[in-house]
Amino acid sequence: MHNSEDEGYNLPVYYHIRLIGILYASAIRNKIDVHTITPNYGNMQSIYSSMITGMIENLSPDGVDNSKEYPTNYHWLISEIFHTTNNWLYQFNEKENFVRKSSNVDFIPFNVSLCLSELYKGEQNNKIHKKFVISQCYYSVLTEYFSPLLNNSLRESIEKNIIADIPNNLMESILDFSLNEKYSIWFKEFREGNYRLINNDEKEILTRLRKFLLSKNKI
Repeated sequence: MHNSEDEGYNLPVYYHIRLIGILYASAIRNKIDVHTITPNYGNMQSIYSSMITGMIENLSPDGVDNSKEYPTNYHWLISEIFHTTNNWLYQFNEKENFVRKSSNVDFIPFNVSLCLSELYKGEQNNKIHKKFVISQCYYSVLTEYFSPLLNNSLRESIEKNIIADIPNNLMESILDFSLNEKYSIWFKEFREGNYRLINNDEKEILTRLRKFLLSKNKI
């Protein structure tokens, strides 16, 4: 457990996080599909989630001030991982970088899903506060999902790989925070299909999300 004031720059794992982030960001920018280069260097789907597993194992809830954005350096490092994957998603979605047949269409959301899965387990085991899980889910994924500019192939992949796997006991809390933060509406309004003061693009995204969640019996 480290002091949050120092953040995580002094921990060697930070530089591994940055190196992997740069590797994939460069590949996306140069339209290189890492998965197809050679069987020995396929996409490293669980490399970030494995790091998060180790960080959560080292967390102790005793003495942690969960009112802070980053109660410990581990929280800060986890947020750096999600910031990196969010950057991949944003970058890959740009018209000049997007390749429909690229493995990144599923790799990026699946990578995020594995990372979130570790947070869900951490929350269940009282290692990670629910507030932190909710914020990472919103700022790392749902902000992009709610964007009208998101490619529909990526939107579908996020639904399949991430949203479908949000635990039922966290779904309402995550959506309540996210929908209020983005659209100033509450989960109850969303569940009832009552979208106030939003434009047609936003309404289309919310209607699609609502239909998807209903089809999966998630709401």
